Amino acid sequence: MRALGAALSSREPVVAVALFIDRFSVINSRYGAETSDDVLLMISQSIAQRLKPNDELFRWNGCSFLVLLKREVELEATRAEIARWNLQRLEFTVVMGERTILLPVSISWITLPVWQSLDAESLAGRIDAFVLKSGGAGG
Repeated sequence: MRALGAALSSREPVVAVALFIDRFSVINSRYGAETSDDVLLMISQSIAQRLKPNDELFRWNGCSFLVLLKREVELEATRAEIARWNLQRLEFTVVMGERTILLPVSISWITLPVWQSLDAESLAGRIDAFVLKSGGAGG
């Protein structure tokens, strides 16, 4: 929440991107917490590799992330950039004991122009609403 407040007060063109890992509860229930944690780490690393130096990545809650993108371009250009990240079709190799499993993972996302928000609480509420709609019960 602090990062959202800082982004709002900076007066810079910042876009908040909320990312939700689709069907993450299936991964967690089928393969366990340790594998789920590994997948979260791999996803965060995959997202981080796509960011520019001034961008910030945060774990929002549960199986969702928040990225703050500092962009001087139109919102549609930023959305096109995120679409090129190709987060809909990620695959991660996870080792479980003697088994190696290829897990397909997809991520839903939404862009929220920070400069259009009144305050950090309302922006956080919009992010939470997206996460809940995407399938996360508060995370």
